[in-house]
Formats: sequence, C-alpha cells, structure tokens
Amino acid sequence: MKQALLDLRLRTDGFRMKRTEQEVSIDQMLDAARWLFTNWHPGHVFNPERICQRLGVDTRKLAKCVFDNLPAERQEEIRSGLEHYRCSLLPAA
Repeated sequence: MKQALLDLRLRTDGFRMKRTEQEVSIDQMLDAARWLFTNWHPGHVFNPERICQRLGVDTRKLAKCVFDNLPAERQEEIRSGLEHYRCSLLPAA
C-alpha cells in the first residue's frame, strides 16, 4: 500500500526525463491509482479494501483523503486514466 501511495506522486511532467521514462512513470502512477481507487480483484489478498479492513481503516475515506491531497493536475490525470474503470472506492472520480 505504501508503494502505491508513493507511485501516485511520481513526477510525470517530464522534468529531466526522457519520453520513454515519462511514459513508464505515467503507467506506474495509473497502476497505483487503479489499485488504490478501484475495487479491482476484490477477493485478492492485496486488495486495498481487505488490507484496510484488517487495519480498521475506512477504505473510502482513505481513498478520498489521498485523492484530495494530490495536486489538481494529478487528480485530472487519474480521472482520465480511470474513466473506463468502475471507481467504487472513489465516487468523485
């Protein structure tokens, strides 16, 4: 979970990055967002809802808090990247 949160903050603006590096970072960031904000593979042991349930954390509040604390540009990138997914943990997206 910690790595997914770090991946959400990866730079994707191209600062000192080659085009291919920028594309890889964008893909990693969107993979992390898909993992954290959608209920992908709900029965999997590494599903964020199952992890949060074991920790006693409200998954929806966590997802909303993380999303709200991201810069507006990153929020828009995530919204665009997840538009074809069912975002059950992040209704605002």
